[in-house]
Amino acid sequence: MKRKFLLKTFSCRYLAILLGVILGLSSVTVCTGQKKQKLERGYRDWLKRDVAYIITKEEYDAFLRLTTDDAREEFIEKFWEIRNPTPGSPTNSYKEEIYQRIAYADAHFQIEKSVVGGRTRTSVKALQPSARVDELARMLGGNPSSTTLRARTRMTPAAAGAPMLDA
Repeated sequence: MKRKFLLKTFSCRYLAILLGVILGLSSVTVCTGQKKQKLERGYRDWLKRDVAYIITKEEYDAFLRLTTDDAREEFIEKFWEIRNPTPGSPTNSYKEEIYQRIAYADAHFQIEKSVVGGRTRTSVKALQPSARVDELARMLGGNPSSTTLRARTRMTPAAAGAPMLDA
């Protein structure tokens, strides 16, 4: 009899603690969820594509903590300025080189991601000159069969195979 009482008391305490922990964790999730906001596509692309290989962990985390677009724009401006080989000059050769490399890669390579067996696979394929227009059109508008988009894409230097980097 005493054992049943202790078991019942222990079970009630255990359930009360468990319920408290669950409620506590859910409120933490809600609070952190409110702080985290979704970045606009331009800022996501800047982080994940433009500077993915050159941004430090500290800079990345600091950028994600910013709450306004004005603060993000100021951050990006300072980000490039501290990497400027000639600080204060109107042109930043380092920034220009990074964007030239991105443009070259976009024009000459196709990157595909797929999920196979629960794992993400990334493949990089060199584009033949004839496939460049299709790939650039796909990147620009998503529909490479659009006649207008293909015509506009053909006029880009990258589609013509123009060198994007200094050799």
